[in-house]
Amino acid sequence: MQPFNVEIFDRNFNFIHNYTIESPVYKYDYLTPTENDVTISFNKNIAMGQYIVIANAYRKYEGVISGIEVISKDFIKVKYKPLTNLFNTTVYIDYRNQDPAYSGHAPADKSIEQIIYENIVNIYINGYPPMPWELSSMLDYPTDNLQKIPNLVVTKKTDTMVWQLGLEMSSGWGQYQYFCEVNLSNFVIPRALKQAGVLVTMRLDIQNKKVYCDIEKTSTTSLVIEADLPQIIKKTINEISTIEMPNKVIVLPYPPDGSIPVTVYYRHSDGTWDTNDTDRLTPVILYSESVSASEYPNMEAELFDKYGAVLYANLIELTTLYGVYNIEIGNVVSIISGDKQYESMFTGYEIKNNTIKLIFGMLRLDLTKILKGRSM
Repeated sequence: MQPFNVEIFDRNFNFIHNYTIESPVYKYDYLTPTENDVTISFNKNIAMGQYIVIANAYRKYEGVISGIEVISKDFIKVKYKPLTNLFNTTVYIDYRNQDPAYSGHAPADKSIEQIIYENIVNIYINGYPPMPWELSSMLDYPTDNLQKIPNLVVTKKTDTMVWQLGLEMSSGWGQYQYFCEVNLSNFVIPRALKQAGVLVTMRLDIQNKKVYCDIEKTSTTSLVIEADLPQIIKKTINEISTIEMPNKVIVLPYPPDGSIPVTVYYRHSDGTWDTNDTDRLTPVILYSESVSASEYPNMEAELFDKYGAVLYANLIELTTLYGVYNIEIGNVVSIISGDKQYESMFTGYEIKNNTIKLIFGMLRLDLTKILKGRSM
């Protein structure tokens, strides 16, 4: 195995450090950004927020340093996250821009790509503070040059007008009640892929001192993978029923006074929820929720936020040799196993030595307890 060169640069692309290592273990999960680490020689100039590039002639991993652990006077462990962690900040999104069938308001006038684009440009290129009002209002506020990401290039390639992220009206007053406070990198970006199929990809161009960020709808072209072929070293398929996502939820008013009816919501084969008793998923996995009269009008939004209209819910993991499949995050895949075919999306991977575990699906098993245990 060819060694990897570790290079570290500051935000202005000034070279800081380099070190040679053996093949690293690397895990990437678009839905829940994973922190990786690498042990290198000590350098006092290495700092959080700097860029790290780990590469040889065949592979390249890029990220932003999220932590430093001193091992000895000679070595340190550098922790790093994906480049999207640069956007780890609170933003404000008008929930009325979501699908009118979900938000109950007029059709959206901004695509989800446009909203992500505007937030990144205004916060990290223009240096404005994130605020819950239109961008023109920000012009009266001073910009912060240190807040800006030098040489960041953001490109919006598509516009998805029908979208929703599970946002609902806040408890604020006036116009403020329409703006939801959410995290850009940990909430908006993963949910845009889960609920609207919109992907945010980033890469460094060290030679030209650029950080590129592309925002676009994922391709609808489907790759077919036969999971029973010899090149698949190991396979794990967890169907939606195994993950125990509910497909029927009974909403009970509390305290019951007869003024509010009991409402039953059903999940359908396309992953969506409503009150129509048609196209049901079976076997029935039943949950119930007790809510107050004040919460009741927002129950559809609450249920969606809690259980979601999850497409590609099956969690599938296939281990094979690195380089066997030419596949990118966000690709839709048809996986054939036995006499069944599963439609899923490539959302993560883990590389060890010369093998790669391909991770498909929008749910993770470690989220099961959170989904089942969360209260309204």
